[in-house]
Amino acid sequence: MTIKLEKLSEFNRGPVIHNPDFYSVDWIPQEQDYYTCPAGDITVYNHPEFEGGGTAIGLKCLEVIEQIWPGRKFTNAMEWACGPGYIGFLLLGHGVCDNVTQVDIFRPALRAVEKTIANLPEKYRGHADWYHIRGMADVPESRKYDLIVGSPPHWDMNDHPFVNEVLYNDRRSADPDWLIHRELFANVKKNLTLDGMLLLQEQAYACGPRTFRKWIEEAGLRIIDTYWEGEDMQNNLHCYYLVIGHA
Repeated sequence: MTIKLEKLSEFNRGPVIHNPDFYSVDWIPQEQDYYTCPAGDITVYNHPEFEGGGTAIGLKCLEVIEQIWPGRKFTNAMEWACGPGYIGFLLLGHGVCDNVTQVDIFRPALRAVEKTIANLPEKYRGHADWYHIRGMADVPESRKYDLIVGSPPHWDMNDHPFVNEVLYNDRRSADPDWLIHRELFANVKKNLTLDGMLLLQEQAYACGPRTFRKWIEEAGLRIIDTYWEGEDMQNNLHCYYLVIGHA
């Protein structure tokens, strides 16, 4: 039997730390570097630098929402840590919500969101907007959402140094010390309606509900349910879903 070995040096891109200064980074994507993804009747503009897996697992997230809350139509949805906003636009394009807000720390990714919004079909005009944020604390308290969804960076550098430092070492996958998650939990309650739900798509090999329970409960929230699909595990998606609401 012959095995195929690959040199780690070919993957290693050097250490990455949580860098709040990502907020200050800005550049304008070249038009020829965009590619498009369908989200119902919405065309979502994407870019290789912004793709963190949302287009691969975004449809799964939509299916999960439709199964957990069958027939429910949300008034105001948000995609947190949205990147190019594929999941949020899926919700809008499939009639799961009336309005969607996209939020992210990385301004260049929000330029793709702007481009998608500028090219929305007429019936969606005025039903999508975005915020450039350092964290959830930057979202005005006056903005209320009955659904906030996110597929955030899944890996803590301390617990998974091999995965982060060698294979998936960039801002799209690494959440050192769970700082991104912790900031969300500490500040999201002010933006959830009383019946609002926070749905996080997480990586089963990176964390579990108990990883976050303490921070969630300290913020006056609670884990309502956790869902997973066995077939996902067999197909190497390894996703599970945390549903969080008011305590």
